[in-house]
Amino acid sequence: MTVKRSTLRDVAKLAGVTPSTVSRLLNGKPLPVAVTERTRQRVLEAAKTLQYRPNRLARGLTAAQTHVIGMSFPMTEPLKRTDHREVTWLNFGMLISGVQTVTQSRGYELHIVNRVEHHYDPEAPPPRMCLDFLDGMIYVEPNPGYRYFDDLIEQGKPIVMLGPNPMTRPCHSVCPDNRLEMYEVVAALLRKGHRRVAFLVGTPNEPPQDVLQRIEGYRQAHQEAGVPVDPDLLRLDFVGDVPLRQVLERMLDAQPTAVLVGRPELALDTLTAVNDRKLLSPDEVEVLVIGDDRAFEMFKPRVSATRFSYLELGAAAATLLVDVVEGREEVPRQVTVPWSLVERETCVLGDAYRGPRCDPYGAERRMLEAFNDAALERR
Repeated sequence: MTVKRSTLRDVAKLAGVTPSTVSRLLNGKPLPVAVTERTRQRVLEAAKTLQYRPNRLARGLTAAQTHVIGMSFPMTEPLKRTDHREVTWLNFGMLISGVQTVTQSRGYELHIVNRVEHHYDPEAPPPRMCLDFLDGMIYVEPNPGYRYFDDLIEQGKPIVMLGPNPMTRPCHSVCPDNRLEMYEVVAALLRKGHRRVAFLVGTPNEPPQDVLQRIEGYRQAHQEAGVPVDPDLLRLDFVGDVPLRQVLERMLDAQPTAVLVGRPELALDTLTAVNDRKLLSPDEVEVLVIGDDRAFEMFKPRVSATRFSYLELGAAAATLLVDVVEGREEVPRQVTVPWSLVERETCVLGDAYRGPRCDPYGAERRMLEAFNDAALERR
């Protein structure tokens, strides 16, 4: 049985006002004649009783808005590879959940766009994005080597970078301070007495902006501690062009006492290579992954990691973008969401680390509950 959808006229009839009054009240537009608070509450109660939802297409035609925002994800490897990154990656799913806590409560739909960021044909330019139906875009992991964001700027679309701004001009962005956060982690390892700290960058293509900043933080910590950077310990190989196992063997040949793994996808391979060398973690080599994963709790030994609050990042990016679309934010603004440290068994920094630590998922759970409560209050 098909249930008839309530209309603006149905709400107006139940509230005892005109359809235009309902439309203006529900859309926050000024009325030619002021109405009482009692009338406004009567309209809101009628809309709630009838479970009224505005016609998105009609509202879009009137306001020159579609109430649809996009979220663009990088696809960094062909699907035949096991370590490629695209929208199905677990932590990207958590980003989407964070975004939807905001979009659903503020009347927006979310459209997902994958963009190809690997080498099919160096001579062929990347396909352009067709974004006419979007009010704005959250652009995840911007990479200056793949400038799809130029299409957005050209089309005049509001954009929020979920990651450092790769452009010379200011723009809205939400990200950690990758340089500072990496500096703090490496400085803690050096304070513990490590002098051979390896950093396995492990990108499949040109490093995105956040990775470039982490490399700067790694170098800065060494410089301030008076410890030279051994190029054999800073592995910038393109995973794919050089087999990962070969990269790992070369890195371990340099005899590191601590290994920073640049991507969660490379954690298992790194631990396997360490174990194959009969090295004990953390007694002989400490391993710390940049970016946490739920599976790290099940590894043996359990893997220590820095953690990004993906739900918080997604919610902050969506809030900022919707505010830009609705004209509440005009001056480019950067929202900083810090890392935290999840100490398990492969690396314990103790008092040497001066940044925040956390229960792996308690903070995100509390944040999500708060957003859900806020969404219920708005309905």
